[in-house]
Amino acid sequence: MYKGEYLRIKTVMKWINNFLDENPGETVILQVMPYKAFNEFHDIHQLVYEYFRDEVRNHPDRYYIGNHVPTLGEVRGKILIISRIENANNSDFNKKTASERYPDGMQWAIDAKRWLEWNDSYSDPLAKTAETDQYVIWTQDKYKTVGDDKWRIIMNSTFNPETGPLAKRSEAAAAGKHAWVISYSSCVRTYPQDSAQTLNPKLKKQLVTNEYAIRSVLCSDFTDQQLAYLVYRQNFWAGESDSEVAIAADVFANDRVYDGTEQPLVTVLGEPIGGTMQYAVGTDDETPPTEGWSTDIPSATDVGTYYVWYRVVGDEDHFDSVEVCVTVTISEEALGYMIYKVENPVHTIGDGLNTVIYVRRSELDSETYFRFTETLIDGAEIDPSHYSTAKGSLILTLKAAYLDTLTVGDHKLTIAFEDGSATATIKIKEAAPAPTATPKPVPKKEAAPAPTATPKPVPKTGDGSNPALWLGLAVAGLILIAGTVILWNRKKRCGK
Repeated sequence: MYKGEYLRIKTVMKWINNFLDENPGETVILQVMPYKAFNEFHDIHQLVYEYFRDEVRNHPDRYYIGNHVPTLGEVRGKILIISRIENANNSDFNKKTASERYPDGMQWAIDAKRWLEWNDSYSDPLAKTAETDQYVIWTQDKYKTVGDDKWRIIMNSTFNPETGPLAKRSEAAAAGKHAWVISYSSCVRTYPQDSAQTLNPKLKKQLVTNEYAIRSVLCSDFTDQQLAYLVYRQNFWAGESDSEVAIAADVFANDRVYDGTEQPLVTVLGEPIGGTMQYAVGTDDETPPTEGWSTDIPSATDVGTYYVWYRVVGDEDHFDSVEVCVTVTISEEALGYMIYKVENPVHTIGDGLNTVIYVRRSELDSETYFRFTETLIDGAEIDPSHYSTAKGSLILTLKAAYLDTLTVGDHKLTIAFEDGSATATIKIKEAAPAPTATPKPVPKKEAAPAPTATPKPVPKTGDGSNPALWLGLAVAGLILIAGTVILWNRKKRCGK
């Protein structure tokens, strides 16, 4: 990544080739390694392999081709590739032998798949990264540390004759092999530039007074020409406490936002060695000023870009140092931090859900995670055990157990950074009351009513509720009358 943006590999290679075209006496050591999030996508490893394979075939004079660790003379003006790709099942990088990886006989990468960035399983300051029948590569890349711990690691891996490069070179020589030692002074437990401001002055002082040639590659963040010169010199002329060229103190740009005040443009850490520091403001970052040099640190008020040059005027035992430029910017708009997503902003006590806040930076978002300092709730600092942080830009997770301890209502959350802050409102709600069981109603047994006599119906005049019944009765009545009349007539005849 560069300034928070992903780069194409072709863009990076164009930069490297331009650098070597302009500086044919230099060499570039290029590590090829996968981003861990992409490890499962093995086809990416194969695409990278094929890209470099074709590059080497098309431009063989630009790359180191060989099966041993080269001397500097063999790789001047060239690119030396170190492959750290591993577990790539579908990639030619993972083939076991060099003849399988490079079927055309052009071995253009040194295999270093066992590169250990941070591994507590080994106590040796240097880890054996690669070994063949001709060479051994030892590395120190413990970057998940900071301060005194990192300095102790640097001393043991670079300057200690019993555990550093001298010991490893002797061990390899006893086996008839060459040794190559690569050590890093960078670390990420804090913002990398802050670590450099602490470690680089110590490195310069140690390189000046060290009694043993380090005979190794020492990689540093935010380095300058003076530190590069000392590393180069220590690989060849160890034990000379009076350096031929004066060494400057460390100078860092004070980039800031316009506030109407006059402030120093740079910060100077440490003291120069063998001379006196001088400063001047130039018109660009390529041509040193010919006048205006002073021992005073320049300052400025107005918005703009300033080119601050510095050098060391050597004493009677030292030559003057080269001039070095630091670019400083006073900008109009402040850098800002923005919370762009909150998961579970309303927390119900006892629900067991964390609140997750995502924060990004308006510029150079890749620095957001490293510039984080603390989290506050209603102005009071939250103990770090109550939350966790992760990269991407910054992902801060407030634990549910902690949220349960907050009072019901709104709370102001502040996420603080070295150069700004972002705020959000977190709402805490009472736990919902537990539901109570509603008893089922029990039906009551009612006494059966006492039986009552059913009264006989009394026919009413004009009751036409059953015409057939009344018609039958009428017919029966007529028959009875007729029978009576007949019977009466018979008795009358008999009486005559």
